[in-house]
Amino acid sequence: MRELTDTQQISHNSSDDTQSTTYREFLGFLIGEELYGINICDIEEIRVWQTPTLIPNSADFVMGVINLRGMIVPIFDLRIRFHRIRPDYQPTTVIIVLKGTNSQGDTKHVGVVVDGVADVITCMAHEITPLQRVTSLSRFIEGITRQKNGLATILSTRPLMDLTEESEEGFCDQ
Repeated sequence: MRELTDTQQISHNSSDDTQSTTYREFLGFLIGEELYGINICDIEEIRVWQTPTLIPNSADFVMGVINLRGMIVPIFDLRIRFHRIRPDYQPTTVIIVLKGTNSQGDTKHVGVVVDGVADVITCMAHEITPLQRVTSLSRFIEGITRQKNGLATILSTRPLMDLTEESEEGFCDQ
């Protein structure tokens, strides 16, 4: 894995829809040793770690906000939200800035902190196995897909967009 030296833009090229099989692409990233993926079309950019401006009385997983070209973007640490650990910030730690709609249909930008970026995960849509509701965090998971070195958990963007409301309510799953 290479270190990022600055902001890295992601192009949003659509794939050829004339194929009879639908392929999906996800940006692979690591939280600890676990591989996760998020739809590549929902990624605005990847940024090297920068310390956000703190927000008083916010939930533990809310790191603060950053100024992204004049836009204030909340930053959430998925390592804390998913695993309840207080992680270190290493040279490979990045902020993935997502653009999507929340459950109310509002377009939002949020940044999620992860341990590092991995390869692009490409799989056919039918290779993503939906996860039954096992925990309160299941709403974040679209499904699981097999990769050559194990499993990858595919995240759904919409619940991540709702983390803003969750943090405002002071809500934190136990």
